[in-house]
Parts: sequence; structure tokens; C-alpha cells
Amino acid sequence: MLRSNGRINRGRRGRLIAGLVGLLLSLGYGQQAWTTLPMGKIREPGAAVFPLIVAAFMAVSSLMILFEEMRSLDSEEGPLGLPSGADLHRLLGIVASLVGYGVMAYLVGHLIASVLLSLALVHLINPGSWVRTVVIGLAISLSTYGMFVSMLGVPLPRGVLW
Repeated sequence: MLRSNGRINRGRRGRLIAGLVGLLLSLGYGQQAWTTLPMGKIREPGAAVFPLIVAAFMAVSSLMILFEEMRSLDSEEGPLGLPSGADLHRLLGIVASLVGYGVMAYLVGHLIASVLLSLALVHLINPGSWVRTVVIGLAISLSTYGMFVSMLGVPLPRGVLW
């Protein structure tokens, strides 16, 4: 992590900054949810429950990044770079899928857009048979839709065309 001149290399510094920024954002997000949204009850969770869960996962992830970087202070790892070849194509596909989800959610609503996003992500992250991809993609989409609509009572966007 430290160069011979005593400075932290750029890759490590970037990960430390990302961990700190993520931790601060998660704390702010959680604080906003805690103070401005209703918690509800066990049988009827309020609007604050999901943001608090997201904030907790984000804080844990950020802390893991920070601890990993602090644990490996003596590592001689070089600077980070963008992936190349198939990994770059996978990364660009994931980014394009997320942008496509935003457009599709507006046009056709959350359910159809999330099915398409889940199919794309499952195929990009772990390519396999299309039957497996469709089963996993549908399971992800329908379970999240059911959780929000049925369990939390949160209406999801329908889209302008649907």
C-alpha cells in the first residue's frame, strides 16, 4: 500500500475514499430515513424499513472495503485499471442494462423492466443455459415485486405505455 516514499498508491487510496464516502452516504441516508419516514409496526412495516435495510447493507459493505484495505497495508498491489476483453464487455453490458432498465421502467413499468434487467444481469454475470437464466431472472423479479407490492404495500411504477 505504501510506496517507498511513504505515500499510498492511487488504487488503494481510491478504495479507501470509496469506502469512506460509501459509509458517510449510508449513515446520512439511514439518518434521513430514521428521522423523516414512519417505521410502522411489525405486521405493517412503514416507509422507513426498506431505506434502513439498504443503509445497513451499504454501511456493512463500506466497512468491509475499509477493513480489507487497512488489513492489507503491506501489500505491493499496483494501481487499479479498467478490465479488458471479455470482462470489459461484461462491465459495459451491465452498465447498459441498468440504463436500459431506467428507460424501460418509465415506458412499460417496473415489472416488465425488472424481468428484462434480471435476465440480462443473470446472463452477463454467470452465462449458462437460457432456461436457467429465465428461471432465475423471473424468480428475482417476481419475488422483489411481491415483496414490495404485497408485503410492504408499495406501489411500483406502471409505465406510460402499459
